[in-house]
Amino acid sequence: MSRYRSILPFHLVLVTLLGFVALAGCVPTGERPELVDEHLDELSPAASPTCPSPTDTFDRFSAAEITVVAADGSGTRRCVLIADTAELRSHGLMEVTDLAGYDGMLFSFPGTARGSFWMGNTVVPLSIAFIDQDGGVVSTADMEPCPEAVDCPDYPPEGPYRWALEVEQGHLDQFGLTDGARLDPDTLPLARDSGPRPDEVETVPR
Repeated sequence: MSRYRSILPFHLVLVTLLGFVALAGCVPTGERPELVDEHLDELSPAASPTCPSPTDTFDRFSAAEITVVAADGSGTRRCVLIADTAELRSHGLMEVTDLAGYDGMLFSFPGTARGSFWMGNTVVPLSIAFIDQDGGVVSTADMEPCPEAVDCPDYPPEGPYRWALEVEQGHLDQFGLTDGARLDPDTLPLARDSGPRPDEVETVPR
């Protein structure tokens, strides 16, 4: 990956459920893995025969099929690794040399995010697409390796987003994210460290 770097304070979402009120927010810089619930593994998205559970290098991650919707409405399924807790988002694709046959890595956030990504300790050139709560592409960027994690540039989005997708550099078109394409938000896993469905998230003006 590129490690996620938050640049804003907590975004609070008010949820009322069975008479209880809870606040959910995006985790700041470093994502503070010590706050991740050790029981969240029970909520991992299920793998399928065409999208097997990760092993070896990616055994801490889960995998899921997501759908790319082309401009003409046709859909294509892709198998991606899922970074859906603070700890996993902080690590991502650092120190790996390939994606082990997966089509990419999807970062799922607990609410609307605005933070930049960077390529510290990352040796593989990557492209990133920031995805809004409706599955639309906010912006994209090509990101260069920064294996020594020294003076690594930030890659900011052009607006708020809910997910971020990383693929091998130059492969966003191959993934299916061409002009007018989007991801089906109903197939995108939610962050396991809190947050409602995308249609329940407060809309942030761009």
